[in-house]
Amino acid sequence: MKPVFKLFAHLLFVAGMLVFYVLPANPYDWMQEFDPALSAETLEDPSGDNLIFTFLLLLGMAVMQAALIANSRSQLEKRVSVSLILIAAVFWAVKFWL
Repeated sequence: MKPVFKLFAHLLFVAGMLVFYVLPANPYDWMQEFDPALSAETLEDPSGDNLIFTFLLLLGMAVMQAALIANSRSQLEKRVSVSLILIAAVFWAVKFWL
C-alpha cells in the first residue's frame, strides 16, 4: 500500500475526529451565552443538518479506513483500522445521536 494513501486516510480520520469534537451537539448552544435566561435545550433543530453532516463525515472516515483494511497485508494495520472505525462510531453516537 502506498504510504501517501495511508497518511491521507489517517489525516482524514484525525480531521474528522476534530470536527466531531468542535461541533456542538445542539447548534443553539451558543445562544445561551448571550442570554442565560434562554434555554438551548428548548430550541429544536427541525432540519437535522448537523446530524446529517456529521454522519456523512463518519461514513467518509469509515470508508477510508475500510479501504485501508482491504489493501493492507498486515494484521496489525487491519486491527488498527477496525479500532479507529469503532472509536469514531461510538464517539459520534454518544455525542450526536444519544
